[in-house]
Amino acid sequence: MKEYLRTFRLLVSLAVLLSFSLPGAEGLHAYVLPPEQLLQFMVPHFSKFDTLVVKHAVERETPEGVRHFEEILTLKSPDLLHSETRDPFATQGRVVDRSYRRLFFVKSFADVSVLLSSAGVDMEKTSFTRVDGTITYLIGDRGPEHPRLALEKARFLPVLYVYPSRLAGYSDLVTVTFRDYRQVDLGWYPFEILCVSEGGWAERYRIESIQVNVPVQPSLFRQVQEEPRPEASPARDEKIDAIINTFERKYGQ
Repeated sequence: MKEYLRTFRLLVSLAVLLSFSLPGAEGLHAYVLPPEQLLQFMVPHFSKFDTLVVKHAVERETPEGVRHFEEILTLKSPDLLHSETRDPFATQGRVVDRSYRRLFFVKSFADVSVLLSSAGVDMEKTSFTRVDGTITYLIGDRGPEHPRLALEKARFLPVLYVYPSRLAGYSDLVTVTFRDYRQVDLGWYPFEILCVSEGGWAERYRIESIQVNVPVQPSLFRQVQEEPRPEASPARDEKIDAIINTFERKYGQ
């Protein structure tokens, strides 16, 4: 029995030694697909979308408190958005940069490459990470202060997107988490979306219905109004931290 155990240990030791000494073995184990290939796998999930009409329930947190309301978004490729809600007070003082929606209308690698590059994502860096316990490919710098995109390893669907807010002069980062993807007609769409901004707002969207490639009136998009920005206050940073911490506790970010 002792001789058997000694032989077994020797074989295990040799196997471990060979795994480190074989040329290219370590590189093969740690290989990460390049950004070009990752994004080419992602694009077909959304390339057939031209219009989307999304009805969702919104939970909005700001330094002033929490508000719940329903909203209908009419989206048209590549970057048109019309928002409608029956709550006249829901949008008062509301600052929402939903640039993430452009991910759902990319038609090619060139489209998504321009989108990510303009958001400051480092297209030369890829690595593995985890988002909500799911193994993902990360495109961009790993630091929390850097723009980046994480794709689910199994299906190459976006699960995390961090980008600078255009409404705040690119000074604030918006962190978006995509969950509960479902196949809709010709592609995929997340039925739960969490948005947290350093600018002082956080929103959670629960999709109630979605229509794909239905005709929409061009007049909906003729008037683009920039939402007002809230006044800064001495306690603003503390309130923003409180909002982020609340969303992290609620939804496990």
